[in-house]
Amino acid sequence: MTTTTDFPRGAFKNDTKRLSIQKSNIKNLTKEDFVGLPALVYLHFLNGTKVSYVNLRGNSIVKIDSDAMRGGQINTFICNYCGLTTDKVFGNDSFLLQMTSLRRLDLGFNEITHVPKDAFKGLSNITLLRLYYNNISAIEENPFTAFTDLKSFEIQKNPFKCDCHLGWFHEFSLSHFKTQHGGDQLLKNMTCASPTNLADKKFSDLETSQFCCTAINSPGPVCDVDSNRTTVLPDSKGTTVRPTS
Repeated sequence: MTTTTDFPRGAFKNDTKRLSIQKSNIKNLTKEDFVGLPALVYLHFLNGTKVSYVNLRGNSIVKIDSDAMRGGQINTFICNYCGLTTDKVFGNDSFLLQMTSLRRLDLGFNEITHVPKDAFKGLSNITLLRLYYNNISAIEENPFTAFTDLKSFEIQKNPFKCDCHLGWFHEFSLSHFKTQHGGDQLLKNMTCASPTNLADKKFSDLETSQFCCTAINSPGPVCDVDSNRTTVLPDSKGTTVRPTS
């Protein structure tokens, strides 16, 4: 156990590969604390620490132990350019779900490809969420119901697959960003990467009915595969969806 509240510069050798911090009085971790640690691949914080702010920007994290943040007091976690994937963040042993005091989460500029429905289970205190500039194409319905006071949400610049599985998110986005400061601009930077007929289309220029699937047993509107237009057929529940212009 250490009595220091911050790391002294140069505290770690540049060949450090594994770092474990247990029951310390350290309250802040910033990117400067890990400058010059190109070999760091394993980071472990155990319960009992007083860390409230963690900034790991630019560190290529291979693994964060599932118990790394358990019992801590972290309210801000930043890990941009960390090479984080869906499995590293939202896997069965997710370290993220242990940060129950979390209020600000910034995971921009990573390699996340999809967001599971239970991605933020138990993290109801989050007020700021940043997932911009990842590779997110799919989002299960609906991980954002976990939040009770989300004020700032940024998820632009992702290659969304705008099919029937993402229709709910289009509707959610139009509703949420109307009330968020700068939301109109964020919507303009949210575009579809696929399917082909919607590629490069802005969310703000689309109707939710255009988020359709070709499979007849799809959970939403069924696309008219014989047309290049965004016309859709009756969905699998027998509900007729009117053609869009």
